[in-house]
Amino acid sequence: MTASDSSSLPLMVASSVPRVVTSVAVVTQPEVPRRTRSAACRTRAVIGSDPVRRQLERAVAKARGFAVPREVFEAWLRERAKSDDELAKLDVDGLYLACACAHGDANAARVLDEQYVSKIGPALTHLRRDDAFTQAVRSVVLESLLVQGRIAGYAGRGDLLRWVRAVAIRAALDALGGARREEPVELERLLDVAVPPSEPDDAERLRGVIASALGALPDELRGYLRRYYLEHFTLEELAALYRVSIATASRRLAAAREQVAKETRARLARELKLTGAEVESMLQLVQSRFELSRSALKTKP
Repeated sequence: MTASDSSSLPLMVASSVPRVVTSVAVVTQPEVPRRTRSAACRTRAVIGSDPVRRQLERAVAKARGFAVPREVFEAWLRERAKSDDELAKLDVDGLYLACACAHGDANAARVLDEQYVSKIGPALTHLRRDDAFTQAVRSVVLESLLVQGRIAGYAGRGDLLRWVRAVAIRAALDALGGARREEPVELERLLDVAVPPSEPDDAERLRGVIASALGALPDELRGYLRRYYLEHFTLEELAALYRVSIATASRRLAAAREQVAKETRARLARELKLTGAEVESMLQLVQSRFELSRSALKTKP
């Protein structure tokens, strides 16, 4: 792909990437409406507690060159968390930056580009190793987040950088066209998690059963499994990648697991002649290995 080819990407802006950040007309949000007294009390209860207060103070301290009025950010958080427990799980630093970008702060937009969007390259290398293509996708992502206002869709349930990379993968897949809407799923990697090659006692037959079950899934559902268990995507990142709601992403992931379990259960009983209790025991073992692989990935630096 040449630099001239990159200009055909959807939503491609004409200027260079640095000019995109400084010249885009960032979408601004309507003024936050006045809340009732009871809603305001609930807000103070959520925002005013420790350790949430420390998180907010840290976000403000880390914000270099941009700021969000406290009442605006409180309203922003109120839409995304209803309790201390919920708020404590969010990426407050990322939400503060997203809020500033959504409300038209040009310095925040520059930070978003330099510290987040500029780092999408490694997430695209399995699609195309091409600097011009990466820069083109970078411009598309900036256009989507800042001009179209998609940054407001970041709910803070995962790291902002990973969320931005999911948006970039989706933009890259769109740019490459229908032929690569979904990369080939690495069945061997999934199988190695479910049934390690060193596993004794009918390991090959068991791998064959699970391979058939995975192979029967639609490509997109296999993609959900791969990204969730092998690439450690969060539900929010899956939603960003597949352009669906978080609830829909959760349902599709559950559907993929259920279909694999159903097919595997039937094949284990039919082909390996296992009893009902043996089948359920085997399924629990396979599921636990997937969960352990996800936990192990989470602890990696």
